[in-house]
Amino acid sequence: MLRTKTDIGQQVSDVKAEMAKQTIHHTNLEGRMDQTISDSKYWLEKYTSAFKLNDSKIGEMQGEFNGRMDTIFF
Repeated sequence: MLRTKTDIGQQVSDVKAEMAKQTIHHTNLEGRMDQTISDSKYWLEKYTSAFKLNDSKIGEMQGEFNGRMDTIFF
């Protein structure tokens, strides 16, 4: 099939337009993924610090409970 110069030019333009559209789409997707990663890091740090604090408080309560139980058994 013979193609004219204008047909080839139109196909090249279509491919360039599609590539530009895909580039914009991927840039937007990358931005959303970066934001999701940042949000996840933030909440992971928050939850980790909260769990550490709770673990230390539970350890304190457990030590106090064990001390009281030793007093009772003594």
